[in-house]
Amino acid sequence: MKISQTGLNLIKEFEGMRLTAYYDAVGVITIGIGTTNADYDITKTKIVPGMKISEQTALEWLEKSVNNKYVPKVMKYDAIYHWNQNQLDGLTSFAYNIGSIDQLVNYGKRSILEIGNKMLAYNKAGGKVLAGLTRRREAEKALFEKPVTHLKGWVQDSVGWSYYYKEDAYYKNGWQLIGNEFYYFYPDGYMASGEYIKSENYDTNNKLYYVSSDGAWDNHSYYWNHNSVGWWLQGDTGWYAKSEWFKVDGKWYYAKADGYIATGTLTIGSKIYSFKSTGEWVG
Repeated sequence: MKISQTGLNLIKEFEGMRLTAYYDAVGVITIGIGTTNADYDITKTKIVPGMKISEQTALEWLEKSVNNKYVPKVMKYDAIYHWNQNQLDGLTSFAYNIGSIDQLVNYGKRSILEIGNKMLAYNKAGGKVLAGLTRRREAEKALFEKPVTHLKGWVQDSVGWSYYYKEDAYYKNGWQLIGNEFYYFYPDGYMASGEYIKSENYDTNNKLYYVSSDGAWDNHSYYWNHNSVGWWLQGDTGWYAKSEWFKVDGKWYYAKADGYIATGTLTIGSKIYSFKSTGEWVG
């Protein structure tokens, strides 16, 4: 799962957007939409007094920080709580402001009801109750406790497509037959598209299945083949990839004009790309 637009809007509402660096209520230098030097591993930029950024940069930093740093802080407890979208959104906003949800959930020991009630206690800065933090905690609690309902069927958000087979229950982590087509769903519930997925018995049969841009399996199987020169991706019809990028089980590869996958460094167009000895693109 990833944060929805509702969750992002909640963060933006309370963080605001300031394009010149400033010190927040507790003296932390901040810029954009709540970005601080604690996010340096995401932004790769040190925030200093007088620094200015564009609105586009502020939005990009928010999205990167939320998706790469703060959503995982919430999702590490998903195996215990099985968060719904509203719970994830409310908690991610909380984590973005506080830093984590570890103490809020007492490392997975509190109930859902207790978590919602405890959120309101985090409304102080420097030991003083702040009206802005009180409003934020109330809004996060309201979203956290808001029921999520979906009709059966496909649901699309800013991240991708999911399929609800009943209210608040969606397919994840495997293949599913929907109608007359097979689809593959990631562990977070989003549908795979435009890539090759390992079969359930990949270790013994070496088969890969391709899901097209609309997510449906193309009814063919594919597999890696190799000789003394290198490796290539081949289909059951004799087709093989050449002069193209392709994605296998979340990793990108490039098939050269002769079909062999690239390793080492290779110039494609006007750019130089690096690949592992096993073919995975690394940058």
